[in-house]
Amino acid sequence: MINIGMCDDNLESIRLASKFLESELMEQDVDAEISLVTTSQKEIFDAIYKKDIDVLILDIDFKSYGKNGLEFAKDLRSINKDFYLVFLSAHQRYMHVSFYVKVFDYLVKPINKETISSLVERIKEEFTY
Repeated sequence: MINIGMCDDNLESIRLASKFLESELMEQDVDAEISLVTTSQKEIFDAIYKKDIDVLILDIDFKSYGKNGLEFAKDLRSINKDFYLVFLSAHQRYMHVSFYVKVFDYLVKPINKETISSLVERIKEEFTY
């Protein structure tokens, strides 16, 4: 079972993305679940520390909650290097610097079915042995 966490400072945005993702996981018959959807960086930090999340979808531009996504991702990588990181952002300008934190994918908002479908296909490939 692949455990997926999602974190964004906009709860409505991340809930909508989680619905798209959940639907696509079912459609592609991937043994995965979205185990955490939150605006709390602390909740994500704790889950990554405990290795409860295999794939993290993280907003890169936190406006009012804690560190920006890049700085937060650096902190997460310092405690666990083994999770797959997917940035979700309305800004393409951060894409080039995202590679410094070993990013698996970079999704530009607004997301759509094709974007999510492609991500799920890649996740499925990574976790199929």
